[in-house]
Amino acid sequence: MSSVTTLRSRPTMADIDTMLEDSRYLDETQQELLVDTLRAENERIHGVYRNALATLCAALAAVFVYLAVHQVLYPYMAETHAFLSSAVSSTHIVSMHLVAAVGLFASALYITRMGDAWLAISLLFAALPALYWSYKFSAFVTYPTHIIWLPGTNAAMCAITWYVKRGCEQLENDVSELRSYMYAYKGA
Repeated sequence: MSSVTTLRSRPTMADIDTMLEDSRYLDETQQELLVDTLRAENERIHGVYRNALATLCAALAAVFVYLAVHQVLYPYMAETHAFLSSAVSSTHIVSMHLVAAVGLFASALYITRMGDAWLAISLLFAALPALYWSYKFSAFVTYPTHIIWLPGTNAAMCAITWYVKRGCEQLENDVSELRSYMYAYKGA
């Protein structure tokens, strides 16, 4: 007599859809499989969103660091810096680029679940360049439209990372709530 072990495969989303279309109630194992599948799919999708946003934040921070280094080495080479250099000192341009880079790195750390304190740091480092560049731009009668991104980049990335992280947390809470309904039903 041979001993054959069977492995129970995880159901696909199509299998779950057919189970849900069926008029029968789900038994306990089917409920657990459904909730576990939803949780796993939720984690996978949110991981993709978090990694994509963290990569975007880090790439934008690298652009700001590059611009700061470029401003230090070649102060009048870039058209943006040549335009701003008449009204803004080079050290202010460099420091605002570095502040922006720190803010974007803080946004990347916030979205990757390093803690909510990074949101406050990101907000602070988003507000400083936004206020500074808005103040400086208000003194200009006209300015090139290609520098309008300077005040808004950090604030936009901070808002996007906050929105996506809150959305991910809300979906995680919904899956937890679904699991709590399952266990409340079992106890009854």
